[in-house]
Amino acid sequence: MLLVLATLGVAASIGRALHVGDLAMRAEPTRQRLLHAFDRIDRFPEQRAAEVAQADGRFGSHRTATLWHVLPGGLFLALARAVAAIRAGRVAAHREWMIRAFAVALGISTVRLVAAALDLVVSPYGVPLAPLFVASLWIGWGVTVAAAELWIRYTRRLVG
Repeated sequence: MLLVLATLGVAASIGRALHVGDLAMRAEPTRQRLLHAFDRIDRFPEQRAAEVAQADGRFGSHRTATLWHVLPGGLFLALARAVAAIRAGRVAAHREWMIRAFAVALGISTVRLVAAALDLVVSPYGVPLAPLFVASLWIGWGVTVAAAELWIRYTRRLVG
């Protein structure tokens, strides 16, 4: 079940990333087929259409923020293959995936440190907050994930 949920989350993340402003609208025909298959009727189709348009509109009007939310979330769920590795008895692979998952989760802390440092360095030059925020996300998570990968490679031969 965990693998199914993680796969669904990754698929949703990819779907929203590819169709930031209209994923729910694109999914609506499938929803209608499912309702029909279970002999259910949507009694408020106009209201549903308005709600779907509103929700998709929110994502679409905040494309960058949406992508910064769904892509790391999907990555985090993809890293749940660590569970599959330990269940298969592949302890070394499990260890590596757990380190990666921890790095992704820990990355938000690194992002905050990088943001504070960048703010101190570039704000006096008039750099707006939005690019500073984006740079701190890339640098913070990039450094954290890269450090995890270096640690994995360094300790791989030590752990065996």
